[in-house]
Amino acid sequence: MAMGERFITRIVAYAARAFQLNCIAVDAIHLLITDERYSNARPIFNLSQQSVEQNLLPLLQRQIIPIVTGYIGATQKATPPPWAVAAATTPPPTSAPCSRQMKSGSLLMLTGS
Repeated sequence: MAMGERFITRIVAYAARAFQLNCIAVDAIHLLITDERYSNARPIFNLSQQSVEQNLLPLLQRQIIPIVTGYIGATQKATPPPWAVAAATTPPPTSAPCSRQMKSGSLLMLTGS
């Protein structure tokens, strides 16, 4: 699931590197922890913030720009295999725990709509 979004994130990261930007594609399944409601999952913010601290902040500290997928999460039990990822279809998106934890002055979001 969400293969198009995962694919385009890698394309954006590749294109940005062509402009000498130090960046990497990151799947939000490594950042966003959700409840068990398939196709209507909601983020669990305290666990998501811990994941952001562990997985995203080290990249930023090394001045690597993370290009992160959105609306894709993993449950508390385990990170699902790539073919079984359930999308978090209700707000807030992946950007909420990321931007909250980073306390950044800017966050760029690209959407298809």
